[in-house]
Amino acid sequence: MNLKKIAASVLLSASLITFGGADVVLDAVPVVHAESSECTLGDMLGRIWDSYDDYNITSLEYGTVAYRDGFNAKPYVEKIMDGAYFEHAKPWETPEGQYVILEFPSDSIRYEFFMGGDGNYVRETAYGEQTVYHITGVSCQAWKVISDWGRTMSRKTSW
Repeated sequence: MNLKKIAASVLLSASLITFGGADVVLDAVPVVHAESSECTLGDMLGRIWDSYDDYNITSLEYGTVAYRDGFNAKPYVEKIMDGAYFEHAKPWETPEGQYVILEFPSDSIRYEFFMGGDGNYVRETAYGEQTVYHITGVSCQAWKVISDWGRTMSRKTSW
């Protein structure tokens, strides 16, 4: 198999101090590991985990929903990134049909999470190029996580 695996798991790196005999976590930050810079999805999700707010999610169900101040996206990012690897999909593996979109307008990057197949195929459009990846090593369907994330943002008006 000539599939190039790109590891992209978010790990938490924390500063730990002892205060009054108890360990206290000062700050936890995401560390995104990738064996290649070809797939930027891990990097972009890592930025969202670290409070990046210039993104929107689109589906046929609720339309386009932009990030809203105070929304905590960390649980959604963690579900997708926990143990994830991005493999280049073969052309015949690419699903057709509906998808949910995660877009970063100011970066001109877009990810289409397909509902077909096992729910873990994503088409990346970045810098004028398109690549399809298969997310493996996860216990979720990525498109459902993105869809739930957008649905939750569309329903919340205040935090």
